[in-house]
Amino acid sequence: SVTGVQTCALPISGYIGKRLSNRKMYGYNVPATHDVWINNFLVTKEDFIQVGDNTYNSINKAQAAIEENGTGTMILLKDVEVNELSTIEANKNVTLDLNGHVLTLTRGIVNYSNLTVIDSSNGKTGMINNLKTNAIANRAGSLTVDGTYIKSSNSAIYVADTSTTINLINGAKLEGTTGLSSDIANTEVIVNNSTITGTSRGIQTNGQSATITLNTGSITSTEGFAVDIRNHYSKFIMDNGTVTGRDYGIYNYGQKNTITINGGTVTSTNGDGIRNDSSYDTNYRPVITINDGLVQGSRYGVYNYYCDLIINGGEVKTTSTSRDNYAIYSGSWGGVTLKDNAFV
Repeated sequence: SVTGVQTCALPISGYIGKRLSNRKMYGYNVPATHDVWINNFLVTKEDFIQVGDNTYNSINKAQAAIEENGTGTMILLKDVEVNELSTIEANKNVTLDLNGHVLTLTRGIVNYSNLTVIDSSNGKTGMINNLKTNAIANRAGSLTVDGTYIKSSNSAIYVADTSTTINLINGAKLEGTTGLSSDIANTEVIVNNSTITGTSRGIQTNGQSATITLNTGSITSTEGFAVDIRNHYSKFIMDNGTVTGRDYGIYNYGQKNTITINGGTVTSTNGDGIRNDSSYDTNYRPVITINDGLVQGSRYGVYNYYCDLIINGGEVKTTSTSRDNYAIYSGSWGGVTLKDNAFV
């Protein structure tokens, strides 16, 4: 260890390349001063995470103790702030147990394996909180969030590089600018009794052939779109729960996408419950099917544009009192089919 040193000529990973001053170091939540760097990055850190009978002072070291093709659990031993990039290497089955503690990040966790995040504490006070970037970037394998809270200043979960399955179960909670975002095709998101909240977006999928299933729970955006589907051949299936967005509950901009509402409530507090803005090709029209539940908007319940809307049951309505706003607005080749059990 190094103590009491005021100057240092050693190269330090992450340094911005200029003389040390009161600037913040890139990727870290500390001032760029000699004393802070020595105290935070050159002095040996205390152990804060356990695998088996051994303890470690970094997530990288802890996950390395789990053999390839093996299974292991990393247990957080105390509240800690981690200022380095943490990587879960490929071909493992890894459980991260928050154990009632707060894991504060300034860079993030990158997952290439099958990762499950749990909190075994009775009070369920465990939490991952990323102050600067995506909390977990899932680049391979699968990710299950089981009854834990993940918060980020960007996306709580970001899917990149490889298609994957994200399972949210048993009261899991995601919160960020976007709760969950994906740029990769064939991403599957399954929500069971869990909540996703974003200021801009609850869920946003940019890769085609994505599937989002909301069995129970909620997806919310306080300032934008709760569900935002931006590519083709994707599916959104809602069996129960709530979807609430300020601008739109569900927004679709893609060809051959399907939105199926079997129950629950879809709401926009300042726009359209469901809005479709594509496709211009009549051979690739999206299909919105409402079998049960409630779809409502403060402007239109459903805005239907180049899309087939089929209402077999449930209720579609506008909460507006203006004669210019409707339960259903259908324009530019929008088709509407109403069955006997539908209420508009």
